Amino acid sequence: MLAHTAPDQSQIECATVFDDHFSLQRLLTQRGYTQEPFLTMLAFDLTHPVPTPVLPEGFAFLERMEPAYADLRADVHRGAFVNSRITGNSYRAFMTSAPGYHPARDVVLVAPDGHFAAFALTWADVELQRGEFEPVGVRACYQRQGLGRAVMWEGLRRLQAVGMTSATVCCRSAHSGTVAFYEACGFRRVNTVSRFVRRIR
Repeated sequence: MLAHTAPDQSQIECATVFDDHFSLQRLLTQRGYTQEPFLTMLAFDLTHPVPTPVLPEGFAFLERMEPAYADLRADVHRGAFVNSRITGNSYRAFMTSAPGYHPARDVVLVAPDGHFAAFALTWADVELQRGEFEPVGVRACYQRQGLGRAVMWEGLRRLQAVGMTSATVCCRSAHSGTVAFYEACGFRRVNTVSRFVRRIR
């Protein structure tokens, strides 16, 4: 349960609940919480073949991320997410300190001019044999050219190669275009998360 201050200076409590947790949803509703759509979870079955990415001429995947590329990696992240404050130094630190980070599963697509065009950071849970994508992005000037789908498929192929049997990705439910994009990549919706909000008087 989280609490934060609303614009009118009152306090708001909120909780996030998977939509198949019916009893908890009923309990929160009975206690005066209002349900709002929040996240959609999608999954890909990696026990089946993964499509091979087809790249435009001159584009290529990095085999693995290296600290020497951190400035370029931070730059493409900012190019995909305008509010990002990631820097080359912070990304280099992230590469060495983030639990579970593996440079071969940090999928990066390089444009003909040497700049990074798109990325998909994947994570592998060896015990559960499940992979996850977080985050995924395409530089604004390269969007709607199939590059997002290419890095997703390459990420799936790399997860499959290390024994993952499924992969998941989450996005905001309100972003219907993003949900549709993942579905076009072969993911299917498996669950949703709602946010339950109550104003504290």
